[in-house]
Amino acid sequence: MRGVVNYATLEVEQPARLYSVELQNIFVETLFLTSGKDSIYQRALDEITTIVDLIDEELGPLPE
Repeated sequence: MRGVVNYATLEVEQPARLYSVELQNIFVETLFLTSGKDSIYQRALDEITTIVDLIDEELGPLPE
């Protein structure tokens, strides 16, 4: 997007490039990567929760 949109003014500097197939593909790839990353992070969190639960079950309640 650098050079296509002026970040300071939010004005489009190169409208033809803004709506180009290249930029559309970059957006689509970014969406897929973000979705995949979120899925992997959620899986990791689920696995961590499972491991913590198993550890808690093995150790039993902590003495106070």
